[in-house]
Amino acid sequence: MEQKRIYYWDNLKGLLIISVVLGHLLECYIHDSHLLPRLWILIYSFHMPLFVFISGYFAQKSSRPAEHHIRKMFSLYLLMQVLFTVFNYFTVPDYNLLFLLAS
Repeated sequence: MEQKRIYYWDNLKGLLIISVVLGHLLECYIHDSHLLPRLWILIYSFHMPLFVFISGYFAQKSSRPAEHHIRKMFSLYLLMQVLFTVFNYFTVPDYNLLFLLAS
């Protein structure tokens, strides 16, 4: 039996994608206004948690345990953080790694 798409969820994901783009655009201008930082915080307070909720809602059951998925995502997260740090170290003037030494 073929499942019908529920366009409400597609439209909501489209709105969230637009809010991501708007949030990144506002990031360049938040120091120019008193309203823009508040709008930026508002956008960032809901768009990613809602993306995660929607993705989890439509995720299919997997035969693998949750620990496998957690380890996979955590290792991907660590890899991306290392790559981001290395990229910033070589491209951002006066970038330091002192936060790694702080206890």
